Amino acid sequence: ESVPQPFVLSFWVLVGIGILGLPQTTQRCMGYRDSKAMHDAMIIGTLLIGFMILCAHLAGALGRAILPELPAGDLAMPSLIVELLSPVWAGVFIAGPLAAIMSTVDSMLLLVSAAIIKDLYIHYRLKGDASRMTLGGIKKMSLICTIVVGLMVFIAAVQPPDLLVWINLFAFGGLEAAFLCPIVIGLYWDKANSTGAISSIVIGIGTFIVLTIMKPAMGGVHAIVPTTLASLTAFVLGSYAGAGKVRNQQPAG
Repeated sequence: ESVPQPFVLSFWVLVGIGILGLPQTTQRCMGYRDSKAMHDAMIIGTLLIGFMILCAHLAGALGRAILPELPAGDLAMPSLIVELLSPVWAGVFIAGPLAAIMSTVDSMLLLVSAAIIKDLYIHYRLKGDASRMTLGGIKKMSLICTIVVGLMVFIAAVQPPDLLVWINLFAFGGLEAAFLCPIVIGLYWDKANSTGAISSIVIGIGTFIVLTIMKPAMGGVHAIVPTTLASLTAFVLGSYAGAGKVRNQQPAG
């Protein structure tokens, strides 16, 4: 079954401009030493990432010609490595991606655990007073959160989909729906405010989940396209609606 052309074109948003809304991307982009380092990184990063992505996509697309009985596209690269390289080099090439995967997974587990404890429990339950928790209590809660999230991921991995990229793209879309407009427009639009940001996050996440589950006819485009438009509209309208409240809170002077 062929993929609709509008669906492929909408990836310009999902894995193109939309990645400006990924927290892991913006965190690094805001950490440059100066503008020269950022410009150098743009050139070097484009060349290196472009080369790696091209090789990975070609391996996936052309792998079935060498291994016609390949059961799933996710197995293309490791199967090609095992088939074409010696055992030593196959181990080297497979160990690299596995190390990167392990590093990413443990970082995300720590991030989720910290978010649950700090952003949810301490901020809302303890009203921001972290002194009400002992160091031992924080460690115990962090361990429990990490174990629970890790078990959830393990259970989901027992029966993975044919292409793991769909999980990755769903996560991309959800993060972009929540953070793209608040981050980008919040930085460059002087009328942006918290009301617009909250409205954009709520409408963006809600729209993306509904469109992903219901799968209405949208001309073949990915759910991130109408979601981005809805999030943008909510941000603008929310910012204008909250402008009066912001002015009223400013001290006279």
